[in-house]
Amino acid sequence: MPELWKNLILAKEIIKKNFFLHLIVLLFVLFNVINLSNTSLIDWDEGVFASQGKWLATAGAEGKAFNFQTPPLFQTLVATFFKLLTPKDYFLPLLSIIFSCLTIYLIFFLTTTLYSKREGIYAVIIFVTTEFFFFFSKSGLSDSTFLFFFTAAVFFFVKGIRFNKTNYFLLTGLFSALALYTKYSAFSLLVMFLLAGYLYRKDINKKWFAFSIMLPIVLFSPYLYIFIKFVQIPGISTRYIGLLGINHAKFLYYLLSLAPIPFLFSIIHIIRSLKNLKKWDILILLFSGTFFVILGFYYHYFRLAYPLVPFLSIIASRFVIQTGKYKLYVLTGSVIIALLLSLNTICYKSDVPKRLSIVVDDYSQKENIKYAYAVVPPNIYFYIKGKIAVPADHPWARIGRKFPHIYKNAKIIHRDNNELLAENKILLIHATIFDSLKQKNIALYNRGMLLHSIEFKDAPVYYKDIYNRERDVKQIYEIYLFDSKSLGAKIDNLWDLGFNRQVTVIQRPSK
Repeated sequence: MPELWKNLILAKEIIKKNFFLHLIVLLFVLFNVINLSNTSLIDWDEGVFASQGKWLATAGAEGKAFNFQTPPLFQTLVATFFKLLTPKDYFLPLLSIIFSCLTIYLIFFLTTTLYSKREGIYAVIIFVTTEFFFFFSKSGLSDSTFLFFFTAAVFFFVKGIRFNKTNYFLLTGLFSALALYTKYSAFSLLVMFLLAGYLYRKDINKKWFAFSIMLPIVLFSPYLYIFIKFVQIPGISTRYIGLLGINHAKFLYYLLSLAPIPFLFSIIHIIRSLKNLKKWDILILLFSGTFFVILGFYYHYFRLAYPLVPFLSIIASRFVIQTGKYKLYVLTGSVIIALLLSLNTICYKSDVPKRLSIVVDDYSQKENIKYAYAVVPPNIYFYIKGKIAVPADHPWARIGRKFPHIYKNAKIIHRDNNELLAENKILLIHATIFDSLKQKNIALYNRGMLLHSIEFKDAPVYYKDIYNRERDVKQIYEIYLFDSKSLGAKIDNLWDLGFNRQVTVIQRPSK
């Protein structure tokens, strides 16, 4: 009878913990879905993903071409929504919400596999109250999608080590491949698994290497071949070698700034338990340490540190457990502090990109504008109605000549055919981030009439990034109107400006 009563109490505890987990996810979904219709794409790369998604969805007729800057999986998911439903900006944060929900469950199950359900709940609470999570879980960036694939690969590898089953290593390889197709930084997973597999080689199935390491490499090889073929070695060198460095201290700052509770709790736990670290503590430290070391040799984009936060949250949950009878107070206090530190990010939203597009649309209709020049980040020009013109000397345009179906419905512009000569008026939308281009063409800009300007307040996380050179620069968007008659010979300069890589030429829809 006492044993039965003990089992009933345990069952009730499990139900309570799972209920609390579902409640966290439900509150998160409700809070973010309600705000979906009131959001805009506020990040540069959000605009890139949205524009490339539109390009994929329309087979090159609209949007901007895929440029291999990141792998194509996230853009393909965006394109799927755009193709099946409609090209709306809210599909990007919706993807982040979906994958963030799945990641919450993964962190719980991963921690439960290693330790206990109680620590699983603590790890989830600590994770979802970091500013990292508040920002990425509602953004249109690929980071939440990547984190899900990344965490899933780690989860199944841990299951493989614990239960020594081949199927888990197979799933590890599949999710590692999905992570590789989302971000190039997923390469670190293979190094993490290689080190962990070697450490536990006597206890696990020998097929771990074939499935966890070789399988994702084989699955990623076709894309890698295309990437090298299109971008070529000199192009790869130009893009990435300049981004290498030693930036470990900067990434530590990001963790301390945007995830202080898991970071500090983890440090305390490691110092306190250094001589008594458990088997799974060592594994999590191996994963996080390997990722951190590799990460630190790349450029200090704070986004890249996000996969470390679940690891730190798991370690932090171990510290909370060790506080004994004070754990409820420690957890409650840490949540309150985390929420206060993240309040600006929680409350932040901006409709400037949408409002700017409305102003552009109004002026375009009044002045019968056919061409708009966008010297702005991609998250701005995504909202401007019309087809993005493809310069004839663009690499994808050259490929389009070999495969005509790619650009059969696209607008191609040629340098030797100035189409502005037939226009009365042209709009130019300029962002202060491109002021260097403005200074080089100041005589041309001075021929335009400034119609409207609007200031854009960036997300709070970018102001916390002390290594962001632009964080103290005001972001002003200006709309200029050019009269072709007053431009005179300068109209050729304006047409040539459209072939600059910082400029996007948009053919406005006819009335």
